[in-house]
Amino acid sequence: ARDFLIALGMMALGLGVSVASNMSLLWPTYEYSKETIRGESELKAKSDKGSGLDKEYAFSWSYGIGESMTLLVPNYMGGGASQTFRGTDTYRRVYPNVLNNLTQQGYPADEAKRAAEQQVAALFYHGGQPFVGVAIYFGAALVFLFVLGAFLGTGPLRWWLLTGALLALSISWGKHFFLNNLLFDYFPFFNKFRAVSMALGLSHLCVVILAMLGIQAAAGATDRQKALKGLYYAAGLTGGLTLLGLLAGSVISLEGPNDAQVGQDLAALLRADRLSILRADALRSLLFILLAAGTVWIWLQRRIPSAAAVVLLGVLVIADVWMIDQRILFPEKYEPAAQANTPPPPQEADRIIMEDPDLHFRVLDLRGNPFTNAQTSLYHKSIGGYHAAKLMRYQELIETYLSDPGNNTDILGMLNTKYIIQPRDEVTLAVPTREGYGNAWFVQELKAVADGDTELENLKKTTLRGTALVQPQNLPEGWPGRYMQTTEDRVVLTSYHPDTMTYMYSAKNEAFIVFSEIYYPPSKGWKVYLDDQPFDDFIKVNYLLRGLKVPPGENRTIRMVFHPESVYTGKKIALAGSLVGLLILLGGLLTYFRGHGLPDPKQLPDPAPEPPASRKATGRKKH
Repeated sequence: ARDFLIALGMMALGLGVSVASNMSLLWPTYEYSKETIRGESELKAKSDKGSGLDKEYAFSWSYGIGESMTLLVPNYMGGGASQTFRGTDTYRRVYPNVLNNLTQQGYPADEAKRAAEQQVAALFYHGGQPFVGVAIYFGAALVFLFVLGAFLGTGPLRWWLLTGALLALSISWGKHFFLNNLLFDYFPFFNKFRAVSMALGLSHLCVVILAMLGIQAAAGATDRQKALKGLYYAAGLTGGLTLLGLLAGSVISLEGPNDAQVGQDLAALLRADRLSILRADALRSLLFILLAAGTVWIWLQRRIPSAAAVVLLGVLVIADVWMIDQRILFPEKYEPAAQANTPPPPQEADRIIMEDPDLHFRVLDLRGNPFTNAQTSLYHKSIGGYHAAKLMRYQELIETYLSDPGNNTDILGMLNTKYIIQPRDEVTLAVPTREGYGNAWFVQELKAVADGDTELENLKKTTLRGTALVQPQNLPEGWPGRYMQTTEDRVVLTSYHPDTMTYMYSAKNEAFIVFSEIYYPPSKGWKVYLDDQPFDDFIKVNYLLRGLKVPPGENRTIRMVFHPESVYTGKKIALAGSLVGLLILLGGLLTYFRGHGLPDPKQLPDPAPEPPASRKATGRKKH
């Protein structure tokens, strides 16, 4: 019991130091996550599901159980869109046509080649995920050494690593494995995953460590027969799996989800190429397994020293993965540094908008999907873009209104959208919006709404220029619902930074200002100052904007500053945790080496020779 309590205490200490050392990242991330699509929604249809991602969304990139063979045979499921498949019949037929079409559409030569490579490569994948960039491949030689470590390793660490690797692999299966439904529903933070296939990163780490322990166990083996037996098991298991993958190519359908869209002839050509590359990769993986197993066998026979064996195994593991990487990072993907750092030149519409002297406004770019297009932000402040953890309120506004911007110009107006970039024939136009409200504006009425659903729905039905929608729980007690406004009242943005915004206003009477900035709870870092003195917090209005009641006055200054405690205090905690962790590490090393001495770095132990009793008798029999 005493040893158990000591071990439990050490685990608690290690966990505490680890969390503290990363507090500058963990705390702000956790705080922010509650406001994102991983948090809870105000809308009844979504809030009933609780916090976290929708299960279908979270499990959309679930690694297939059979697809796990790609860890051993890279193109088992056809590879991914970031590879190249030069030399295949599909490539020879499709690539020239795609390249020609892209060139005719005005793509620059280099960009057209890269896009054509990607479009052709995307045809080959035939797994269950929507699409993949590359097949996740650990390396055949590495997987062999991992299995060797499972057979030769000793002690509890082996079981922890083996369990960790398999558990993380099963998590990556997502919807294909029943246990993940239980984890999603009941395990803390599991429903925050962007894609469950990310768990393969943890599995890979366990595989690498146990593979290293396998090499270490072979180096220190005192029972050569036991070591050889483990070698044969490891080679037989990994080699057998590879052979099964080779044979499975003749049994599984090899049909992709989009094959019906490419026509029967091309689909048949694709299936033939998929079978060909599967077989080639299976044979290739088998070769690396045999080379790694052969190296260990020669080593255990004491034909080569340990240093040479470790170097040879390292070369095999690196060469194995390096050769697969060449399929992904082929020469055409490399660019001169100057070219890679040079953004595409602005088009005429971009130049017109860039000449606008206004301090701050936003742009809706319809050159593609504005909510996945990141290039707009090269030159403008965009109302679109992409983020894997979007703010929940903004995502709901996109789904409700911004997916149809032409019929929701008032919504664009409250977001301070001054221009819409519209492609037309071979040119792009910068179209000014007539409904832009500016960076801030006075309203005459605060209209109470029952809940988030009503607030979002009434955005379309309300004249937002003069009315702000607010839920009762967000409205401080005693605030009036109507405000007098004169023609002399004005509010302007005088300086802008995402973390600090300064406004100047003049108002004859007490007034209410709506700011075209997305609401983020003041408790999580936003501070408001009136004439450089701390002031009331802003409140949420119009479902996702900020509102502030201000006293009358001339040329008064409002300053909003983002100073989150989770970041600044988190940094101090992280520094303290890192120092404590470093001291514990140094103390542990000092204690260990004081009792065990320093190892000789010049020599690796060689496997022990075969015991004399097991050798066959030689020479004449004594009488």
